[in-house]
Amino acid sequence: MIKRVFTLLTAVLLVFPILLTAYSVNQNKENESANVETITIGIPPEDFQNLVTREQETPYSVLVAADASRYRSATINICGSSSKVIGLNTAPHRVPFELNFSNGNDAVPPFKNPTVKLVNSYTPFHLVAEYIAFDLFSSFGIPTPEHSFAFLQFNKTDFGLYLAVEDVNRYFITKSFKGNPGSLYKSCYSDYPETSDHPEDYMGSSVWFGDMFAKINKGSQRFQQLLDALDQGSGYEKYLDVDQVLRFFACTAAIGGSDSILSGKTNFFLYENGNKFVLLPWDLSEAFIDFTSGIGIDSFPDDTSPDQKNPLFQLIMSDPKNLAQYHEYIRQINDSFLDPDRIKPYVRTLVEQLEPYFLRDHTMFYNDEQTPERLLTGKMLIGGNLLLAFDEMHRQLNEQLDGKSDAFYVPEGWATLEVNDLESALELLNENFFGDPDIVQKVCDSYDEWQVTSSVSEKSSISKKEIILIVVLFVAAFVIILFLRKLIRFLRSRRQKE
Repeated sequence: MIKRVFTLLTAVLLVFPILLTAYSVNQNKENESANVETITIGIPPEDFQNLVTREQETPYSVLVAADASRYRSATINICGSSSKVIGLNTAPHRVPFELNFSNGNDAVPPFKNPTVKLVNSYTPFHLVAEYIAFDLFSSFGIPTPEHSFAFLQFNKTDFGLYLAVEDVNRYFITKSFKGNPGSLYKSCYSDYPETSDHPEDYMGSSVWFGDMFAKINKGSQRFQQLLDALDQGSGYEKYLDVDQVLRFFACTAAIGGSDSILSGKTNFFLYENGNKFVLLPWDLSEAFIDFTSGIGIDSFPDDTSPDQKNPLFQLIMSDPKNLAQYHEYIRQINDSFLDPDRIKPYVRTLVEQLEPYFLRDHTMFYNDEQTPERLLTGKMLIGGNLLLAFDEMHRQLNEQLDGKSDAFYVPEGWATLEVNDLESALELLNENFFGDPDIVQKVCDSYDEWQVTSSVSEKSSISKKEIILIVVLFVAAFVIILFLRKLIRFLRSRRQKE
């Protein structure tokens, strides 16, 4: 009996330091919102200046810590297309970033993926709306990248509130799908001519899928078979998970369909999951925001040319059964996820959690001390009042499903942002920037202070403080075990004498 007790106590004492260390590492998170990760990035002044002002994508070495945890070696780069252009050409240089950790086992908590995109949402509305859009896809059974709000600090300077989204890569695929990784393709525009013998030419359109798993899988015969079936207009069910694609289309329609597979041919991935291909979401920055484009759940804007309409959507919806199921999925989303009794409290909670971070954000547009009020009670439909936008989306989805309208529209009397081209967009954003125009210089000036006050080591995968704590606890556990061993021997000898 005594031996069993000793064994149990030994196990407890050995495990206790590990648990206590884990608690110590995470105790700084107690005052943080469950939805926000504070990411501190140490970067030399010249590198940061180049990073946020030059269009050329060049990776820079940095040290990164999440929520005051240990620093990890990583590289940072700018990414994106139009979002990058806007970031580079506006006052605060709020550009989108990509963090890539050199050690595949490292990542930014809570992600396991070593590559994370930091989305430079222009306004508080864009930020919250895209976060909720990713939640919607996930709730409807679509494999969706993990996402979290991230408050960025460069050196010792608060920079801004971003949306962190894990990259769609082999780590994401391995986590989301069982079995051997298949081929992954991303939609993109190309300069290839419409008549091409390129193996990834999709129906002679301007959409091209590039194999992103070239090092793992040199190509997929099944992919070409899918393209052939789509060209012929029949037999695609053998290669395409039609029900999953209908769910994907329904989620896309439920967030407004702007800048998506419904309004063009961008912002999605195609993945070969076993014997059939599925669609995966990406870049939902225009979610719940565009009521002016003329998009409907079954239609394209009037000025959309035929070669810009997605042929995959048109082909699948030509089957009445598919169209009916697609409508049913939209109705399910509208009656559950987008139900006003559910979505409004959710939005209010997010805004309440994010309020202190909005106040510390120096780079976002349309952001000041009135942001929470603007998001919940403002009179601006597009890019302003979240509750109004969700109300309208819910109501107008029902209208379209019931045949009372065929496209989204701006209700009479509600204000919108008038943006006709990139130049007017840049002008409007700069006019509504209330942050710190000198933020880049302040980041650069705070580098020396960050070096002095931060205990960092590029070689160490764990901080010095954590190492000392672990050593002390294990020494203490060892001493206690020795004491117990002597105590047990003493008790045994005493029993034998009795």
